[in-house]
Amino acid sequence: MKLAVREALLGFKRAPVLSVLSITTIAFSLFAFGLFSLVALNIRNTLRSVESRVEIRAFIADSTSPESIALAMGDVGAYKEVARVEYVSPEQALERARKELGEFKDVFEAGFLPASIDIRLRDGYRDPATVKQIAGRVKQLAMVEDVRFGEEWVQKLYSIRNVATAAGIILGLAFAAVSIIVIGATIRMAVMARSREISIMRLVGATDGFIRRPFLIEGS
Repeated sequence: MKLAVREALLGFKRAPVLSVLSITTIAFSLFAFGLFSLVALNIRNTLRSVESRVEIRAFIADSTSPESIALAMGDVGAYKEVARVEYVSPEQALERARKELGEFKDVFEAGFLPASIDIRLRDGYRDPATVKQIAGRVKQLAMVEDVRFGEEWVQKLYSIRNVATAAGIILGLAFAAVSIIVIGATIRMAVMARSREISIMRLVGATDGFIRRPFLIEGS
């Protein structure tokens, strides 16, 4: 192994221009692949963060008793797709609306917004079909007057996610293939530049593994 390292260092000295060009090419290929991977990871994390906000909001009739609400929340919370169920009183809904729509806060009055149950789904159950199915089941509850879950927004979110995933896989494979081709071509160029030396090494009985080692070290 020490001899292989020494031969690799000698190879750098014999052809410094080729060695620098090879190192620069490989470094750029690996940098581009690493940069793409980082961007893809950030996009994936951003989409997951947005996806985690997908929720179903069921508006409750004013005449519903606290006991009925608690019973319904227990039933909905038992769904395997549901991660969390939260009751939002009219007062809490009013406060939330004033915070989110500060410029229109004077428009909202006490009792203007109904109570609701906010339903968060587990990871893996936030696709449009599942969200719509759960919303339909919740709407069947007698005390529920209306259900909202931003169907159009959920559809767009998943369309973006699917496109980003497909593009990430295709580009990732392309970058990996280009990196492998560039590294292989670099080693091939080094071998061609030292073909005479390789012939002499074979004449004196050097094995293929012994001959390859210095080139692999140079390529890495």
